[in-house]
Amino acid sequence: MYSPNFLSAIAIRTGVRPSCAFLVLLLGGAAFLFGVWQISPILVLAVVAFLSLAYLVRNLEVGLYALIASGFFLGLQVDFTTGTWRTVPFISGLNAPLVEFIGLVSLFALSVAWLIRLRPFSTHLLVKKLWGFRFYGTFLLVALVSAVTVFDGITGESLRYVLRIMFFAYAAFFWFPLVIIRERYTLDVVVRIWCWVGIGIALFGLSSLFMVSQGEIIRLVPYNFLGYAPLGYNHNLLAEPLVALTPLVAAVAYHSKGRKRTVLMSGAILMAIVALLTLSRAAWLAMIVQVAVFVWCLWRTHTGKVVSDMARKVGMVGLFLVPILAYMVYFLQTSIVASSTSARYAATEVAWFYTLREPVIGYGPGTYQKLLADTYAYTVDFGEPLEAHGFLQKVLLEDGVVGLILFGLFLIAILVFLSQKERTAHPLDRPLALGFFLMVVGIIVFELFNTSYFQSVMWLPLGVAVAGAHLLRRDSSVA
Repeated sequence: MYSPNFLSAIAIRTGVRPSCAFLVLLLGGAAFLFGVWQISPILVLAVVAFLSLAYLVRNLEVGLYALIASGFFLGLQVDFTTGTWRTVPFISGLNAPLVEFIGLVSLFALSVAWLIRLRPFSTHLLVKKLWGFRFYGTFLLVALVSAVTVFDGITGESLRYVLRIMFFAYAAFFWFPLVIIRERYTLDVVVRIWCWVGIGIALFGLSSLFMVSQGEIIRLVPYNFLGYAPLGYNHNLLAEPLVALTPLVAAVAYHSKGRKRTVLMSGAILMAIVALLTLSRAAWLAMIVQVAVFVWCLWRTHTGKVVSDMARKVGMVGLFLVPILAYMVYFLQTSIVASSTSARYAATEVAWFYTLREPVIGYGPGTYQKLLADTYAYTVDFGEPLEAHGFLQKVLLEDGVVGLILFGLFLIAILVFLSQKERTAHPLDRPLALGFFLMVVGIIVFELFNTSYFQSVMWLPLGVAVAGAHLLRRDSSVA
């Protein structure tokens, strides 16, 4: 006989989900302890962490949903390096996006659930879900070897980069969704969350026309709102989630009906327009590639009439984008673009110069910025270097040709898998399969020119797409 669940009683009387009721009670209790009783913030943090972990052990899907909801908001930072926390050992050095803390707690909750056999997670299942690890795992081994031989005696720092950045991205944002998304209901919830996240980001970006003072060039950018900048401040950080999520929202809209279809399709169109109006060259290129792959997928799975009808519709939509295209052409001729291009070209030249001197396994993970900072010819013209704008330069310099080949094989394996799933999916699931495929194509192309290649922005779409493709029905008529 099960003991009564008071959260269920709250849910019945108020209509609030038990998980939401728990979070409200948890946050309210923490505020009471800290604000009324003036309890030590360390104790409050410990209580909140323990209760959250205990809840997630039994409700791992909630951890996944939290990851999905926060995965694109890297500007939401949890910073323990200031204020009261500066005096607390270990904690005082923690500063990372909220999604990474959620990922860490979710992984720990999964480990506890496996150890105490609270959920049906066998060791065989967890190992089976290490999808593509023969490539990525070997890539990590190469990175470890490179870290041991790293220049300037910073082996410890380089090893930390492998574990903290490269391994954690795979475990928390790729492997964890594969483990949790085992039912169609869970997948549907994830997709619904991302639909509304995408539309919300598009509306937020559109509002920058009124919230941010514009200069000579008018463009949509993320901004600070009520003291928070959830997407940071760079226009690329606004564009990359929209590039990834637009095909997924359009796929869901395709099989929706009535007002829901109108809302979602309008949202997908708005997302595409906002992404283009960021004037991000990476976004434009990624979306052009997405359209090309979309046409190719239609051509190989549909008749000529279907392809021609769809091409006509796409062409009609394209006519409305002509003014945006003309504005983008004008923008490409400005000094802003010339300066950005010069900096990226110079950084690529420096990366290639160093690569030729350590071509096999590179200079060691996490050394890109340090090497550029030590290069006078670069810093004298462009100042303090940023992270590599593209994973090609990053991986090639730090992990060598061997590392780049293995990382590339991992991404190619994902693309081939999703392409095959799209071709063999049941007609009712094919739009969603195509949405997953285009989402991954878009984010990979985008990260050829951006800096989020080892963060949740790239890895969550990869993990969800692979997990979701496994659940799609197969068309029995396809060989």
